[in-house]
Amino acid sequence: MEAKIEKAFEIASLMATLNSQKRLLEEEFEQTLLYYYSGGVFKATEHRLAFLNAIKSKEIESIVLLDDNNTPILVENIDNFFNDLLSHYIEATNRYYYQHKKITSSKTIESIIENV
Repeated sequence: MEAKIEKAFEIASLMATLNSQKRLLEEEFEQTLLYYYSGGVFKATEHRLAFLNAIKSKEIESIVLLDDNNTPILVENIDNFFNDLLSHYIEATNRYYYQHKKITSSKTIESIIENV
């Protein structure tokens, strides 16, 4: 009976560690989505990228955007800004995906912590 209780505690500890590491990884991901430009901070989101793509399709070359702090920022070259933001988004999400995959495939507390 003691072995079953010990195994239950081991599993509970593993799940708590896994959830904690996933939460930390998500917080890190949210921070890596931040893109700093001309004194402003822009979170690289699908919504923002879609909006910028719509602006690009209208052949608008420069525009004032509100950053995440509602500060107006002049973006003088929409194409460059869009490409930089898209690259930032792709890099952040790829990194998040592979780190998340490592953590969720770990079988021990030690391997979860090592994979962060």
